[in-house]
Amino acid sequence: MDNLFIVIPAYNEEKNILQVLEEWYPVIRRHPGGGSSRLLVVDDGSTDGTAGIVNEYILRHRMVTYLYKRHGGRGSALHAGYRYALDHGAEYIFQTNSDRQTKAADMEPFWKSRKAFSAIQGYRKKLPGIMPVEEMERQVIRKAFGVDLPDADVPFRLMHWRELRENMLLLKPDEPLTNLLLSVIYAKRGQSVLYLPITVRPVKRNSSRIINKELLTRTGKEALLAFTEINEEMDRNISVLQLKLEQFRWGKRTGISVSDRIQNGEEKRQEEGNRFLTSGIAGQRMLRKIRLKKQFKRWSSGTARTYGEKPQKTGFFHRRRKSSGKAAVMKPHGEQPQVWIRRK
Repeated sequence: MDNLFIVIPAYNEEKNILQVLEEWYPVIRRHPGGGSSRLLVVDDGSTDGTAGIVNEYILRHRMVTYLYKRHGGRGSALHAGYRYALDHGAEYIFQTNSDRQTKAADMEPFWKSRKAFSAIQGYRKKLPGIMPVEEMERQVIRKAFGVDLPDADVPFRLMHWRELRENMLLLKPDEPLTNLLLSVIYAKRGQSVLYLPITVRPVKRNSSRIINKELLTRTGKEALLAFTEINEEMDRNISVLQLKLEQFRWGKRTGISVSDRIQNGEEKRQEEGNRFLTSGIAGQRMLRKIRLKKQFKRWSSGTARTYGEKPQKTGFFHRRRKSSGKAAVMKPHGEQPQVWIRRK
């Protein structure tokens, strides 16, 4: 039975956190995963009563887990939550926010389609007052990363543990844009992602962020420059990750390490080259030269064999003397060579 971890980052959400827990805990009850599923609240250093509310709720609900970390922003809280879920045996990781923007009722279609996709992400329908920011974000991502995503930073996504673990290797622990960059990585690596529409509740936003077009344009230009630099580094890291994963999967499937595979390939190419060289007269001459070089190397290294004797170290080799009809036999360095007379 597949288990489920629902990751909910929270920062000073004492007004909403209890309602969020009451809404999402029944989802965990419907998908218990043999008792290993968890509703994980990641407290990003809240200074209000969020921690007390969650801990009191845990006393009455055993499938809720509380994780506290120093304040570092929503991105670092998501990174810590994903890492905790992966380290504790999560098979499917779902993420939502603690501001009650999303609805738990939209999660069931995601769960039913989980087997066919690496990730399932929602995209928010148009709501007055929030789409200018999301539309600008979509255009910037398209220009910087070369991928078109319906809603890159949506806080409503279901991911399989294997692909998430691989993609998390490309992110820093303090990355402020964890969800957005994860969406980009899934698209760049060509992993299967399903996008489903979700309904969201209206959330109060900063009016200047929506109405002030000059601020919106300046923010978009700054984001485009920053994302372009991130894209270059991401492409390099994805290439390295793909190579390492290929090497790991090859070794796991065949039992042969990468170095052994390279060495076997070199020996195979060398064998094919020798087989090509041995064809014809030129090839025979080439092999003869190779044998002579090997023989000379053995002589020069000081290991030679005399007739009727064991191999012994020699310091030099005496050539045959034609004029006197005498020949020299190899002897160790420092002794006179034994001379014998050829019968005529």
